Amino acid sequence: MKHVHLHFEKVIKNPRMLLMVVVGVVLVLVAFGGIAASGYVYHVEKPPIASMIGWMPAARVGSQTVTYAEYLKHVEAQRTFIEGPASQAQGVTSTFGDPERSAALERAIRIAAIDDLAFKAGMQVTQLDVERAYLGLVDRAGTSTTPQEIRDFLHDQFGMDEVAFKEMVVRPALLEDTLRAKSSQESGDAQAFDKTLEERLKQSDVVRYVKFKSLANEPAS
Repeated sequence: MKHVHLHFEKVIKNPRMLLMVVVGVVLVLVAFGGIAASGYVYHVEKPPIASMIGWMPAARVGSQTVTYAEYLKHVEAQRTFIEGPASQAQGVTSTFGDPERSAALERAIRIAAIDDLAFKAGMQVTQLDVERAYLGLVDRAGTSTTPQEIRDFLHDQFGMDEVAFKEMVVRPALLEDTLRAKSSQESGDAQAFDKTLEERLKQSDVVRYVKFKSLANEPAS
């Protein structure tokens, strides 16, 4: 520790050495900024760059942030579904590109908007609620379906394990259903929640940091 302290004082007292340190720090920040920019512009989805910028925002809804890592999870789910057995069985053929990436981002933004509405309404769902909802889905799949068959289905269709499916699909759906029922009961309008969500997504604090230049009709932010 003493050696580090002495070295620090030596740097402070030597203008040339101090300048070199400052320049080094600036170069590191510039390099990282370039890496981050490349991730946003070229939609990097593979490590190491994707891992380096995973904590950065891909979008924001008020105080709710969609990180780049979360956005990539939705991209991968979208890609897996399009290339999965169900789509193939229906004869669906699609090249994965910016329209699909944009759809994945919009889905993540929608979930963030639902979280924002729920937070403002003082509403939340517990992990126990999510587990019960998941088990209800499994029960409706049929008594002959084994746990391994469920896991295989989630992996093949969405590229998810059970934990990711509960977080990315079950929890948002349960929260949305709860908000929808509350809005309908309070307003007497079955479409009240949809109208509220649509208006929320139009507000100025909904920001998309990941852009898709190839899409002429990309949502404004």
